[in-house]
Amino acid sequence: MNKKVLIIEDETQLCEFLELRFLKEGFEVILAHNGLKGWEKTKAENPDLVILDLMLPELSGEEVCRKIRKDPLTEKIPIIMLTAKGTDADKVVGKVLGADAYMVKPFEGAELIAEVRKLMKKKDIPTGETTQDLKARLFKLLEKEALKKGKFVLSSGKTSNYYLDGRVITLTPEGAYLVGSIILNSIKGEDIHAVGGPTLGADPITGAIAVLGHINKIPFKTFIVRKAVKEHGTQRQVEGPELKKGDRVILVDDVATTGKALIEAKTALDNLGIEVVRAMVIVDRCEGARENLSKVGLELDSIFTIKDFGL
Repeated sequence: MNKKVLIIEDETQLCEFLELRFLKEGFEVILAHNGLKGWEKTKAENPDLVILDLMLPELSGEEVCRKIRKDPLTEKIPIIMLTAKGTDADKVVGKVLGADAYMVKPFEGAELIAEVRKLMKKKDIPTGETTQDLKARLFKLLEKEALKKGKFVLSSGKTSNYYLDGRVITLTPEGAYLVGSIILNSIKGEDIHAVGGPTLGADPITGAIAVLGHINKIPFKTFIVRKAVKEHGTQRQVEGPELKKGDRVILVDDVATTGKALIEAKTALDNLGIEVVRAMVIVDRCEGARENLSKVGLELDSIFTIKDFGL
Protein backbone atom coordinates (compact mmCIF):
# COMPACT_ATOMS: atom_id res chain seq x y z
CA MET A 1 0.00 0.00 0.00
CA ASN A 2 1.33 3.44 -0.97
CA LYS A 3 2.10 5.89 1.82
CA LYS A 4 -0.49 8.64 2.10
CA VAL A 5 0.62 12.30 2.21
CA LEU A 6 -1.78 15.14 2.99
CA ILE A 7 -0.71 18.52 1.61
CA ILE A 8 -2.42 21.51 3.26
CA GLU A 9 -1.41 24.50 1.13
CA ASP A 10 -3.36 27.43 -0.34
CA GLU A 11 -0.94 28.26 -3.18
CA THR A 12 -2.43 26.47 -6.19
CA GLN A 13 0.77 26.26 -8.24
CA LEU A 14 2.79 24.89 -5.33
CA CYS A 15 0.04 22.33 -4.63
CA GLU A 16 0.10 21.13 -8.24
CA PHE A 17 3.90 20.92 -8.22
CA LEU A 18 3.98 18.92 -4.98
CA GLU A 19 1.16 16.64 -6.06
CA LEU A 20 2.92 15.70 -9.30
CA ARG A 21 6.25 15.23 -7.50
CA PHE A 22 4.83 12.95 -4.81
CA LEU A 23 2.74 10.94 -7.28
CA LYS A 24 5.89 10.37 -9.34
CA GLU A 25 7.63 9.09 -6.19
CA GLY A 26 4.84 6.58 -5.59
CA PHE A 27 2.90 8.32 -2.83
CA GLU A 28 -0.85 8.68 -2.53
CA VAL A 29 -1.64 12.41 -2.36
CA ILE A 30 -4.53 14.24 -0.70
CA LEU A 31 -4.91 18.02 -1.10
CA ALA A 32 -6.55 20.64 1.09
CA HIS A 33 -6.48 24.36 0.20
CA ASN A 34 -7.37 25.83 3.58
CA GLY A 35 -6.77 25.00 7.21
CA LEU A 36 -10.30 23.90 8.05
CA LYS A 37 -10.45 21.42 5.16
CA GLY A 38 -6.96 20.28 6.07
CA TRP A 39 -7.99 19.44 9.62
CA GLU A 40 -11.15 17.67 8.42
CA LYS A 41 -9.14 15.57 5.94
CA THR A 42 -6.54 14.75 8.59
CA LYS A 43 -9.26 13.14 10.70
CA ALA A 44 -11.06 11.49 7.78
CA GLU A 45 -8.07 10.18 5.82
CA ASN A 46 -5.57 9.37 8.62
CA PRO A 47 -2.52 10.21 6.44
CA ASP A 48 0.97 8.87 7.07
CA LEU A 49 2.36 12.42 7.00
CA VAL A 50 1.07 16.00 6.78
CA ILE A 51 2.76 18.82 4.87
CA LEU A 52 1.35 21.97 6.44
CA ASP A 53 1.65 25.59 5.32
CA LEU A 54 1.87 28.05 8.20
CA MET A 55 -0.16 30.84 6.58
CA LEU A 56 -3.59 29.43 5.68
CA PRO A 57 -7.11 30.83 5.29
CA GLU A 58 -10.04 29.86 7.58
CA LEU A 59 -7.78 28.07 10.08
CA SER A 60 -4.09 28.91 10.46
CA GLY A 61 -1.34 26.34 10.16
CA GLU A 62 -0.56 26.89 13.84
CA GLU A 63 -4.13 25.99 14.82
CA VAL A 64 -4.18 22.95 12.54
CA CYS A 65 -0.91 21.75 14.08
CA ARG A 66 -2.29 22.19 17.60
CA LYS A 67 -5.45 20.25 16.74
CA ILE A 68 -3.47 17.40 15.22
CA ARG A 69 -1.25 17.12 18.27
CA LYS A 70 -4.15 17.31 20.76
CA ASP A 71 -6.32 14.63 19.16
CA PRO A 72 -5.39 11.08 20.33
CA LEU A 73 -6.25 9.70 16.89
CA THR A 74 -3.89 12.06 15.02
CA GLU A 75 -1.26 13.16 17.55
CA LYS A 76 1.50 10.88 16.22
CA ILE A 77 1.20 11.87 12.55
CA PRO A 78 4.49 13.45 11.38
CA ILE A 79 4.15 17.09 10.34
CA ILE A 80 6.43 19.07 8.03
CA MET A 81 5.69 22.79 8.30
CA LEU A 82 6.17 25.02 5.24
CA THR A 83 6.55 28.77 5.49
CA ALA A 84 7.99 31.83 3.84
CA LYS A 85 9.36 32.84 7.24
CA GLY A 86 12.84 31.60 7.96
CA THR A 87 13.96 33.13 11.24
CA ASP A 88 15.21 30.98 14.10
CA ALA A 89 12.30 32.23 16.20
CA ASP A 90 9.80 30.94 13.63
CA LYS A 91 11.49 27.55 13.59
CA VAL A 92 11.30 27.38 17.36
CA VAL A 93 7.57 28.16 17.19
CA GLY A 94 7.12 25.31 14.71
CA LYS A 95 8.88 22.87 17.00
CA VAL A 96 6.94 24.03 20.05
CA LEU A 97 3.68 23.49 18.18
CA GLY A 98 4.76 19.93 17.46
CA ALA A 99 6.09 20.05 13.89
CA ASP A 100 8.66 17.33 13.17
CA ALA A 101 10.44 19.38 10.51
CA TYR A 102 10.39 22.94 9.19
CA MET A 103 11.13 23.99 5.59
CA VAL A 104 11.44 27.53 4.28
CA LYS A 105 10.06 28.50 0.86
CA PRO A 106 11.42 28.32 -1.76
CA PHE A 107 12.82 24.80 -1.39
CA GLU A 108 13.93 22.01 -3.68
CA GLY A 109 11.41 19.25 -4.33
CA ALA A 110 14.11 16.63 -3.75
CA GLU A 111 14.88 18.14 -0.36
CA LEU A 112 11.25 17.85 0.73
CA ILE A 113 10.95 14.27 -0.56
CA ALA A 114 14.09 13.32 1.35
CA GLU A 115 12.68 14.83 4.57
CA VAL A 116 9.41 12.96 4.07
CA ARG A 117 11.20 9.65 3.57
CA LYS A 118 13.40 10.29 6.62
CA LEU A 119 10.39 10.87 8.86
CA MET A 120 8.59 7.83 7.50
CA LYS A 121 11.62 5.65 8.26
CA LYS A 122 11.17 6.41 11.97
CA LYS A 123 9.01 3.30 12.14
CA ASP A 124 7.06 2.00 15.07
CA ILE A 125 7.18 -1.67 15.97
CA PRO A 126 6.91 -3.41 12.56
CA THR A 127 3.23 -4.35 12.68
CA GLY A 128 2.53 -2.71 9.33
CA GLU A 129 0.52 -0.04 11.18
CA THR A 130 1.51 3.28 12.70
CA THR A 131 0.74 4.13 16.31
CA GLN A 132 -2.13 6.38 15.21
CA ASP A 133 -3.60 3.45 13.26
CA LEU A 134 -3.39 1.23 16.33
CA LYS A 135 -4.92 3.91 18.57
CA ALA A 136 -7.77 4.52 16.14
CA ARG A 137 -8.61 0.80 16.16
CA LEU A 138 -8.35 0.60 19.94
CA PHE A 139 -10.57 3.65 20.39
CA LYS A 140 -13.32 2.07 18.30
CA LEU A 141 -13.06 -1.20 20.26
CA LEU A 142 -13.26 0.58 23.60
CA GLU A 143 -16.19 2.71 22.52
CA LYS A 144 -18.12 -0.24 21.13
CA GLU A 145 -17.32 -3.03 23.58
CA ALA A 146 -15.95 -1.64 26.86
CA LEU A 147 -17.88 1.56 27.59
CA LYS A 148 -21.16 0.95 29.42
CA LYS A 149 -23.74 3.51 30.54
CA GLY A 150 -25.72 3.13 33.79
CA LYS A 151 -25.14 3.28 37.55
CA PHE A 152 -21.95 1.64 38.78
CA VAL A 153 -19.90 1.44 41.98
CA LEU A 154 -16.17 1.59 41.22
CA SER A 155 -13.35 -0.20 43.05
CA SER A 156 -12.47 3.17 44.59
CA GLY A 157 -15.93 3.23 46.23
CA LYS A 158 -17.14 6.08 44.03
CA THR A 159 -20.36 5.85 42.01
CA SER A 160 -20.43 6.62 38.31
CA ASN A 161 -22.94 6.87 35.47
CA TYR A 162 -20.60 4.94 33.18
CA TYR A 163 -18.17 2.04 33.44
CA LEU A 164 -15.22 1.27 31.22
CA ASP A 165 -14.29 -2.41 31.46
CA GLY A 166 -10.74 -2.57 30.13
CA ARG A 167 -10.47 -6.36 30.47
CA VAL A 168 -13.26 -6.82 27.92
CA ILE A 169 -10.65 -5.52 25.47
CA THR A 170 -7.28 -6.63 26.88
CA LEU A 171 -8.42 -10.26 27.21
CA THR A 172 -9.20 -10.50 23.48
CA PRO A 173 -6.50 -11.24 20.88
CA GLU A 174 -7.02 -7.97 19.01
CA GLY A 175 -7.27 -5.84 22.13
CA ALA A 176 -4.16 -7.37 23.70
CA TYR A 177 -2.23 -6.85 20.48
CA LEU A 178 -3.33 -3.22 20.14
CA VAL A 179 -2.64 -2.24 23.75
CA GLY A 180 0.67 -4.11 23.89
CA SER A 181 1.86 -2.58 20.61
CA ILE A 182 0.92 0.97 21.59
CA ILE A 183 2.66 0.71 24.96
CA LEU A 184 5.77 -0.85 23.44
CA ASN A 185 5.91 1.95 20.86
CA SER A 186 5.71 4.44 23.71
CA ILE A 187 8.43 2.96 25.91
CA LYS A 188 10.90 1.42 23.46
CA GLY A 189 14.33 2.96 23.73
CA GLU A 190 13.84 3.96 27.36
CA ASP A 191 16.34 2.83 29.98
CA ILE A 192 14.06 0.41 31.81
CA HIS A 193 14.31 -3.23 32.86
CA ALA A 194 10.71 -4.33 33.30
CA VAL A 195 7.04 -3.50 32.77
CA GLY A 196 4.24 -4.58 35.09
CA GLY A 197 1.41 -3.49 37.30
CA PRO A 198 -1.33 -4.29 39.80
CA THR A 199 -3.39 -7.43 39.39
CA LEU A 200 -5.90 -7.87 37.75
CA GLY A 201 -5.93 -4.92 35.39
CA ALA A 202 -2.29 -5.22 34.40
CA ASP A 203 -2.22 -9.00 33.96
CA PRO A 204 -3.32 -9.30 30.30
CA ILE A 205 -1.42 -6.13 29.38
CA THR A 206 1.90 -7.44 30.71
CA GLY A 207 1.31 -10.76 28.96
CA ALA A 208 0.80 -8.98 25.64
CA ILE A 209 3.89 -6.83 26.18
CA ALA A 210 6.01 -9.89 27.00
CA VAL A 211 5.02 -11.71 23.81
CA LEU A 212 5.27 -8.69 21.50
CA GLY A 213 8.54 -7.63 23.12
CA HIS A 214 10.05 -11.05 22.43
CA ILE A 215 8.84 -11.08 18.82
CA ASN A 216 10.29 -7.61 18.24
CA LYS A 217 13.52 -8.21 20.17
CA ILE A 218 12.69 -5.72 22.92
CA PRO A 219 13.72 -7.74 25.98
CA PHE A 220 11.64 -6.31 28.82
CA LYS A 221 10.87 -8.48 31.83
CA THR A 222 7.27 -8.30 32.99
CA PHE A 223 5.71 -8.66 36.45
CA ILE A 224 2.45 -8.36 38.37
CA VAL A 225 1.92 -6.93 41.85
CA ARG A 226 -0.46 -8.68 44.22
CA LYS A 227 -2.70 -6.70 46.56
CA ALA A 228 -0.87 -8.29 49.49
CA VAL A 229 2.04 -10.65 50.15
CA LYS A 230 1.19 -14.25 49.25
CA GLU A 231 0.79 -16.31 52.43
CA HIS A 232 2.13 -19.55 50.95
CA GLY A 233 4.90 -20.75 48.62
CA THR A 234 7.51 -18.05 48.00
CA GLN A 235 5.43 -15.46 49.90
CA ARG A 236 6.02 -12.79 47.29
CA GLN A 237 3.96 -9.75 46.48
CA VAL A 238 5.72 -9.01 43.19
CA GLU A 239 5.41 -12.00 40.86
CA GLY A 240 7.47 -12.76 37.77
CA PRO A 241 11.15 -12.91 36.81
CA GLU A 242 13.32 -11.63 39.65
CA LEU A 243 13.80 -7.89 39.77
CA LYS A 244 17.00 -6.53 41.26
CA LYS A 245 17.47 -3.59 43.57
CA GLY A 246 17.95 -0.49 41.43
CA ASP A 247 16.04 -1.85 38.43
CA ARG A 248 13.96 0.76 36.60
CA VAL A 249 10.38 -0.22 35.79
CA ILE A 250 7.18 1.19 34.28
CA LEU A 251 3.78 0.46 35.79
CA VAL A 252 0.78 -0.27 33.55
CA ASP A 253 -2.94 -0.71 34.21
CA ASP A 254 -6.12 -0.63 32.18
CA VAL A 255 -8.08 2.22 33.82
CA ALA A 256 -7.06 4.84 36.39
CA THR A 257 -9.63 6.55 38.63
CA THR A 258 -7.94 7.68 41.84
CA GLY A 259 -4.66 5.86 41.12
CA LYS A 260 -4.88 3.84 44.36
CA ALA A 261 -3.87 0.49 42.82
CA LEU A 262 -0.88 2.07 41.05
CA ILE A 263 0.25 3.82 44.24
CA GLU A 264 0.01 0.55 46.19
CA ALA A 265 2.03 -1.21 43.49
CA LYS A 266 4.65 1.53 43.62
CA THR A 267 4.90 1.15 47.40
CA ALA A 268 5.50 -2.61 47.06
CA LEU A 269 8.25 -1.96 44.50
CA ASP A 270 9.78 0.86 46.59
CA ASN A 271 10.11 -1.61 49.45
CA LEU A 272 12.25 -3.82 47.21
CA GLY A 273 14.47 -0.93 46.13
CA ILE A 274 13.04 -0.90 42.60
CA GLU A 275 12.67 2.46 40.88
CA VAL A 276 9.29 3.16 39.27
CA VAL A 277 9.93 5.56 36.39
CA ARG A 278 6.33 6.34 35.42
CA ALA A 279 2.87 4.81 35.03
CA MET A 280 0.82 4.27 31.89
CA VAL A 281 -2.86 3.32 31.52
CA ILE A 282 -5.25 2.77 28.66
CA VAL A 283 -7.82 5.28 29.96
CA ASP A 284 -7.50 7.99 32.60
CA ARG A 285 -10.96 8.73 34.05
CA CYS A 286 -9.70 12.20 35.08
CA GLU A 287 -10.90 11.77 38.66
CA GLY A 288 -7.70 12.48 40.57
CA ALA A 289 -5.30 9.72 39.55
CA ARG A 290 -2.84 12.04 37.83
CA GLU A 291 -2.75 14.41 40.81
CA ASN A 292 -2.52 11.61 43.40
CA LEU A 293 0.31 9.90 41.56
CA SER A 294 2.13 13.20 41.22
CA LYS A 295 2.07 13.52 45.03
CA VAL A 296 4.13 10.32 45.31
CA GLY A 297 6.51 11.42 42.54
CA LEU A 298 4.99 9.42 39.71
CA GLU A 299 4.01 10.74 36.28
CA LEU A 300 0.88 9.28 34.68
CA ASP A 301 0.58 8.81 30.93
CA SER A 302 -2.57 7.53 29.26
CA ILE A 303 -3.42 6.36 25.75
CA PHE A 304 -6.80 8.09 26.12
CA THR A 305 -8.67 10.12 28.71
CA ILE A 306 -12.38 9.71 29.33
CA LYS A 307 -12.84 13.17 27.77
CA ASP A 308 -11.85 11.65 24.42
CA PHE A 309 -15.12 9.67 24.65
CA GLY A 310 -17.17 12.80 25.27
CA LEU A 311 -17.64 12.10 28.99
